[in-house]
Amino acid sequence: MVLYLPVPSKILAILPLLLLISLPLAHSFSPLSTTKATLTLQFYGELVVEPKGSRHRIDHIEGSFYMVPQNTSTQRAVLLSASPSYKIQTDSQGNRYITFVWNHPASKVLTYNVTWLVFVDSDAGFDSGLLRKRDYLVVDNLTQWTPYMREKAKSLVTGRDPLENIGLISLWVTHNLHYNKSEAGVSLPASQVFRERRGVCDEYAYLLISLLRSIGMPVRYVEGLVYTGESWDRHAWAEVYIGGWIPVDPTYSEVGGVDATHVVLAKTSSDYLIHNIVHWRGRSARVSFGESDHAVVVENRSASTPLPISLKCPKTIGESAVVNLTATITNILDSPTVVSCSLNMPRDMLLLDYRKKSVFLKKGEKSDISWKIASPSGLKKRFLHIMPVQITCFPLANATCKITVDPRQASPKHASAVIRDFTVLNQTSVYVVVQNDGTMPLPYINITLYTNKTEVLATKTLYSIPPGDFREVVLSIPAPSNHRLFVNISAPQISSTPLKTTTLPKENKTLESPEVSENRTSFQSQISAQNPHTPPPKRAEKSLEFITLVLVLFVVVSVVLIVFLSVLKTH
Repeated sequence: MVLYLPVPSKILAILPLLLLISLPLAHSFSPLSTTKATLTLQFYGELVVEPKGSRHRIDHIEGSFYMVPQNTSTQRAVLLSASPSYKIQTDSQGNRYITFVWNHPASKVLTYNVTWLVFVDSDAGFDSGLLRKRDYLVVDNLTQWTPYMREKAKSLVTGRDPLENIGLISLWVTHNLHYNKSEAGVSLPASQVFRERRGVCDEYAYLLISLLRSIGMPVRYVEGLVYTGESWDRHAWAEVYIGGWIPVDPTYSEVGGVDATHVVLAKTSSDYLIHNIVHWRGRSARVSFGESDHAVVVENRSASTPLPISLKCPKTIGESAVVNLTATITNILDSPTVVSCSLNMPRDMLLLDYRKKSVFLKKGEKSDISWKIASPSGLKKRFLHIMPVQITCFPLANATCKITVDPRQASPKHASAVIRDFTVLNQTSVYVVVQNDGTMPLPYINITLYTNKTEVLATKTLYSIPPGDFREVVLSIPAPSNHRLFVNISAPQISSTPLKTTTLPKENKTLESPEVSENRTSFQSQISAQNPHTPPPKRAEKSLEFITLVLVLFVVVSVVLIVFLSVLKTH
């Protein structure tokens, strides 16, 4: 909200000072715009010796840690220092890891640290070499898929280009999973994530890997660090092989590449193969993992040339007005890409759509991404209300506009609802996501599930759905004999909505049993469970928050100075 006030010339003279005051409030840098970075990366921690008897003794300890930034096509690491004695080794997947060695340690707390200089260039290309394709298609307990998951993946791949299909599946994962910090440290299998729609970055990666492998795409799991916009945290994403290993991060909606704040620590066909392990020789004692952490210093960074983007939005609208924002993006890169964009705007505005959307663009191609939004109602009539809108994309593209809401004009509120997702989970359950994409609350929405478009299998009523709200429901059904299912929704204010259809697996009465490769080792009880993943940041909202804060500070300081100067003038 902006109040228009006369600004004396003396106020204009201090505008540079106001901007200087606001600069410390800015965030250090935007991860999405970072394509090259030089980082100093330090890992440190401790092992704890626990005596189990009066004659305890430890002769030798080796602690092995995945604390080595890998050398890849986009990343190079130089060791600066390490303590105590160490050796760099390579695992069966080609990943380097560091092993610290203690002989006859006298202390009960043993510390270690290692420091690297890391160079990351996200535009440098892709890793090549598939090794054995089967290694990246076989499933384990975390990535096992069902025929229903494969049917969902098949329904999503409507594009002609493999990268486009990867982007469509990744976007579905982004839309349909809820980031739940309480799941950090507990790995949920993809089949459970598919049903329950929750998890952290590990679960996002497992589900993406499972869906892609179910349709024959080789995928590997990537473990590393990422800058959240506030801190450097442990993170997981994936790489898909389509002539080269293409990075995909469904947590942050980055497809076909990732920004240069992604630091790779390991790439593997299975998360089970990546462990921090400690071995020791002695008696009447136990060695366990203690506290550990990491620190990252950004030495320098740079961004590539942004993609051309324009944002079409109305200048002035009334209350409860429904409008479409359209961003037009051109791919000036040397290869096809998936552009993923996020919409940010004041909370007063209604989002009647998904916040994140993406589009596949061939080299030189131009295309649009649109969002359905609505202006708020009940605003104060004495003011014009300015609503800043920002589109932030990866690869780098940004656009902003300002929409003025004039509360003296009002559009009639209208009712509307849409089915956002319709997925068969298993033989007896169907998952439906509905959104109220109108400007008035709906007292209830009826959901009806059919077979043959006539036989009703299940019904469900959702109550009190405010504008813009998403609702999710699982319908329990008997195993249908028909191969196709249909769902529609109805409400008193809505005349009709289109049917949505989905296809059941042909052999829907018995689940397939994909080959499971169990790779747990005898050291499972001694594997580190430190550094749980943290919630994904709202990366794209940072710059909009900063702009809004600067505007608010400007208005407040201006008002204070106007009053102060007025008082001086009267005296």
